[in-house]
Amino acid sequence: MAVKVALNCLRVLCIQSHVVHGYVGNKIAVFPLQVLGIEVDYINSVQFSNHTGYAFVKGQVLDAASMKDLYLGLKANGLNKYTHVLTGYLGSPSSLEAVADIVSDLKKENSNIKYYCDPVLGDNGKLYVPPELVQIYQEKILPLSDVILPNQFEAEILSGIRITDEKSALNCINYLHKKYHIPTVIITSTNVTLSPVMYGYGSRLKNPMKKNNNNSRDLLNQANGSVTNNTSKYDRVRFKIPHLITILLELEIYSLL
Repeated sequence: MAVKVALNCLRVLCIQSHVVHGYVGNKIAVFPLQVLGIEVDYINSVQFSNHTGYAFVKGQVLDAASMKDLYLGLKANGLNKYTHVLTGYLGSPSSLEAVADIVSDLKKENSNIKYYCDPVLGDNGKLYVPPELVQIYQEKILPLSDVILPNQFEAEILSGIRITDEKSALNCINYLHKKYHIPTVIITSTNVTLSPVMYGYGSRLKNPMKKNNNNSRDLLNQANGSVTNNTSKYDRVRFKIPHLITILLELEIYSLL
């Protein structure tokens, strides 16, 4: 009951894509949150026939002026009292900059608001968006983020660190923590082994999490030096994602590092 009451107190602004065919962006993000009893307002950053992995895509990109106008309407009526912001696919550099302005304004009004950023850039070595978005993410979006959820390709692009194994994945996470002061970094999937599963890695600053075993702590120390320095402490997890389960969007926690 307490969890349900807590969820009912959450208000989320979700800025992502909308597609006519398929399930990505707001089409897959909004409904599950609503089922949990969370109040969700959403802005469709684009309206496309299908996602950009197809050979042909038709539709419209919401321009920056229109996005800001929608937000200003919410603000004028006192409807921008959010606890969380969630962003995903943005179709143009100007719309991404508009998101930075919106999140900055929300954080000025409420310093406790949490910003969850899925920096949708591409996958498997291919950008899905204009390359100019990478610099905007680095300069304006990541410094505002409380949680980021890139895939392996996106983490590599944003950090400049190639991920080839677990050690380099943790190095990439560490760089994103320190460079952009992001409290929580989750690389949602990596292909760093030949096994029939993908591995994801999560790291959280100064928030204790129960450890599964001592060996996992030794592994982290070997891969990343130490979880503790003079000012910071990180809790890290490794999770495995069987390829079939990935399609079904189900994550299984594998072990605590």
